[in-house]
Amino acid sequence: MIHGSVSFLLFSLLHSLVLPASPFSSSPAPSQNYNPPPYPGFSLLPSPSPSLLIVSKSAGLNIQPSLTSEDSLLTRVERTHPGFRHVHRLDRDTSGIVIFSNSTETFSHISKQFQAKSLGDSTVLSKTYVALCHGRLETNTSSPVALPIGKAPPTESRPFSSWRIGGEKPRPATTFFEVLSVSPEENLRQTTLLRCQPATGRGHQIRLHLDSLGHPIVNDRIHGSSALDGAGDGGRMCLHAETLVFELPGGEIVEARDDGFDLFEHP
Repeated sequence: MIHGSVSFLLFSLLHSLVLPASPFSSSPAPSQNYNPPPYPGFSLLPSPSPSLLIVSKSAGLNIQPSLTSEDSLLTRVERTHPGFRHVHRLDRDTSGIVIFSNSTETFSHISKQFQAKSLGDSTVLSKTYVALCHGRLETNTSSPVALPIGKAPPTESRPFSSWRIGGEKPRPATTFFEVLSVSPEENLRQTTLLRCQPATGRGHQIRLHLDSLGHPIVNDRIHGSSALDGAGDGGRMCLHAETLVFELPGGEIVEARDDGFDLFEHP
């Protein structure tokens, strides 16, 4: 049985202990150019339990408060659902599914699945994204991109830590890609719509792996190329967390979906 709400203090302590090891994203990068979407900036998807929120996050919204702004998905969700905390993270400029819980048991159980995913040995948790990248990828391949990812230290032009292929203390990273559609050949800007399935959980994994192929995600301002900007949906980064499959403490498998196939259009 899934437990009900717990005290703010206890849950905050659990949150601080578990989240630093959470995969799939780095902490929000400090930025003076933080322009979040209007409130609420999220919507609720169907959930099988009152102790579980399945949230669809808008692009441009920090997952949690940063050094320069208290505004975030977490603080916005707290307005209407006090006591709920995010179980995992999603990059600020990525939209899509984020799981929240107000149950210590549920929070811990799902967090452990994300931690196993970061090692590439999760037998339950799986996640897919939809991305629009630059260039034409005409055919699918069963061979994934397998390039290690490590930390990229701050630089003068980028005064915050990030991620890069190789980098400091690199860890294995593997991503599978499926071509959904390609832009017409007569288009001035060529793009490909992809479904992406990370087999591991590294920071900026999909973004870095597509960039390594020479096909950066449209409007990726960290790993992409400014020379390619201008395609896509109003300047937002074209990456969306579409599905997430995970297990609840009682063994029930939850398949959350936030369809993104029609979210991005070829320019």
